[in-house]
Amino acid sequence: MFRTGWGQLVRWNPNSTGDAKSSSAFKMDADVAARRNCFIGAETWLGGTYAKGDLWGYRGLGFSGRWHDQSAEQYITTVQDSSTQRVWERSGFKAS
Repeated sequence: MFRTGWGQLVRWNPNSTGDAKSSSAFKMDADVAARRNCFIGAETWLGGTYAKGDLWGYRGLGFSGRWHDQSAEQYITTVQDSSTQRVWERSGFKAS
């Protein structure tokens, strides 16, 4: 599960305790470590089309909990489209 923070960087688990619950720095370190593991190919439990170097797959995983499933693919497409259109530069843009 993710909570938006630093561009959807901070991983958040409602069952967390201690530093994992109260420290943004700890959560950020944990998320970056998970992202790196995924990026270097260490998360083989993902199976299927999982391959190292797939940062978009990781973004989709954070959204849907699955590797390149339909929901993840829709999310990836939405983020890529928003990035291409530079929606943050439009008047009336409201960050959520």
